[in-house]
Amino acid sequence: MTGTALGAPRTDRALPRGRHARVEHRPRAAKVVVVGQGRAGVQVALRAVRAGYLVIGLDRDVRRIGRLAHGRSGVDAATDTALVAALRGGDYVPTGDRRLAEGFDTALIAATDEPAAAPQMVAAVAAYARPGATVIVETPPGPHVDLRALATVLQTAQSPSAGRGVALAIASVLAPRPGYGGADRSVRALDPQSTAATTAFYRRLAAPLPPAAAPPVMDPATEALRIPEPSTQRLPRVAPAPAPVVPAQRGPRDAEPEARPTVSTVTVIVPAYNEEEGIASTIEGLLGQESPDWLQITAVVVVVNNSTDRTAEIARRYPVTVLEMLYNKHKKSGAMNHGWQTHGRASDFVLTMDADTVLLPDTVEKMAKELIDNPKLGAVCARYWAKEGRGLVRRLQRLEYARYDDLRELRGWKVNVASGAAAMYRRVALQDVVELRGRPEPWDNESLIEDYALTLDLKSRGWRVGAAREAHVYTEPPTRFRDLWTQRLRWGRGGMDECLKRGWIPSTRRDIFAYFLFSLSVLCRLLWIFMLALMLIYAVPMRYALIGLIPVAVMWAERVTSAWRVRGRTAGDMALVAVLVVEDLYGFFLELCAVAAAAKCLRNKRQAW
Repeated sequence: MTGTALGAPRTDRALPRGRHARVEHRPRAAKVVVVGQGRAGVQVALRAVRAGYLVIGLDRDVRRIGRLAHGRSGVDAATDTALVAALRGGDYVPTGDRRLAEGFDTALIAATDEPAAAPQMVAAVAAYARPGATVIVETPPGPHVDLRALATVLQTAQSPSAGRGVALAIASVLAPRPGYGGADRSVRALDPQSTAATTAFYRRLAAPLPPAAAPPVMDPATEALRIPEPSTQRLPRVAPAPAPVVPAQRGPRDAEPEARPTVSTVTVIVPAYNEEEGIASTIEGLLGQESPDWLQITAVVVVVNNSTDRTAEIARRYPVTVLEMLYNKHKKSGAMNHGWQTHGRASDFVLTMDADTVLLPDTVEKMAKELIDNPKLGAVCARYWAKEGRGLVRRLQRLEYARYDDLRELRGWKVNVASGAAAMYRRVALQDVVELRGRPEPWDNESLIEDYALTLDLKSRGWRVGAAREAHVYTEPPTRFRDLWTQRLRWGRGGMDECLKRGWIPSTRRDIFAYFLFSLSVLCRLLWIFMLALMLIYAVPMRYALIGLIPVAVMWAERVTSAWRVRGRTAGDMALVAVLVVEDLYGFFLELCAVAAAAKCLRNKRQAW
């Protein structure tokens, strides 16, 4: 199944409030893919969750996926309570992205109403099977599906990772009547292996929960099973079966590379904490992205993180997936990890962005193109600019962002950090970080600035990080000096913490040297103030030399020219730059922030996010 839209539609009903558990980090459960999330598919999906499987529910109906993601089953036999429990436990993922089926153990094609579509559905998931996987096709009574024809379809579309010559089990299940309301099932298959695998799967789904009676006995004459109604209780998790060892086979097909999809997929993750004022603009900017034929945005996931305002309510007005985390102790990094675990693992690229950032219509395309054109890049960030507005604090930051952008251009678009305002990561790069750190998720929950920590991890694995020169975003800066102080204190403290934690390694040497140069500049400023104070105290006459004004003139010219390149500049911006002294005082304020951050870092005093 191929999902062509972005996520869930508007809904007026959210998940029941309560503790929102993140995905548990436990040994991998056997993965079941249920193709088709209609009346039949939802019921078998919830039964599979109850039986201890990790379930991926595939469907191309975006509105149906959105309804399921918000805890509304739409099926009387599949209660909303059971659906919500499966969603919160991370055991059920409704999606339109078939790449999430990668490495499945069992795929069930719920083609009860359209058996003629079974071959197409089998071909859609075959490329993502693991060796020894089972494919089950459910049809109404009668010979509606030719199993041998399906076997040919399966072998043709099968992924090389499943192993040439490995026959995946195919079985057809005949239901005496549509649906799953306690209907009996008969199994027919091509071979004993297929029959045994399918029968074992349905036995697991039919097994009662402890301390109920023993599982029902299958009638050997009819091989019929009766499956009970779904429950919020769970059986122990099912471990995936070991992959069969098959001797290598060679033939004419091995000489030809397997055709793989040419469309790159992107999942967008937006962590949001009390962003009711800006979340609408952020989502509208995402929904307005111009995606070319080679790029598909498969999901926009808004992770509402510990919010107490109307952020979730506003986000649900749009066709996006909204995940609400009410007790997330890891704040922003925990929100992004949760979004990645549930929706982003199988996408080619993952875009993370702040909820107060607005993308230009071609931003996603330009960032993805930068990664595709440069295979050594593990991540790129957009060129970010402060949103227009009034106030001295906002004006000063607009000028600061513009000068930082000039610096990135001088450095050949290399950056110290893939800024969290808008950063796109390559899937394999994130997986490398997971392997490097031995944790189940890429973002470090213990870091104050998770984007910088992830950047260092990527560099440690040999990936490069840069800025996408044609991708632009606008972000909302702090509007008060008190908020700006808190932000820069966290940035400075987080950066120093990461460097101290990692030590003198290739990925931190440049930043540690920059901190050293910054310390020298602060020392020189203090010495200058001290000398000026002594001259005033002892009435030392001051004389000016014309040559001493040359550095001041150069600095003035540099600031004016950089301010001239600011988008949407005003006469007030230019006047602010021309005065010089205001920006000098702003620089002194930022230096004080950095000094305070260094003091907190050395005293090991924790700072809240």
